[in-house]
Amino acid sequence: MREVPRVRPGDGLPDIPSSFTFCRLMYTSVRRDGSGNGWTTDFPEADRNLMTRLPQLTTLEVSRWSHGENGFTVVSPGDPTLYECPFIIPETGFTLLAAVLAAARVEPQVRAEAQ
Repeated sequence: MREVPRVRPGDGLPDIPSSFTFCRLMYTSVRRDGSGNGWTTDFPEADRNLMTRLPQLTTLEVSRWSHGENGFTVVSPGDPTLYECPFIIPETGFTLLAAVLAAARVEPQVRAEAQ
């Protein structure tokens, strides 16, 4: 059974900010694929994993929630918080990895190891 996420749409940004916060864009999907349904694919496991691995592989410090969850959030296109998100991703998988590596400006060796 999947764990119920403590971070839910509409929560806003993490209350313990740092140099990196991950925002997942919530949207209405028009199709279902094998690994999930649109924005909910691998949520919240992928978000937790990303925010755990970033400080391990880079010098980034990630935001956190006071309840202990890593600093990720979910925003909808109409949410005013969207404009406060320093990093937003609407997709999953390799697109996410490439975008995070580019945003983090990680050393080339770490990029090669991640591929």
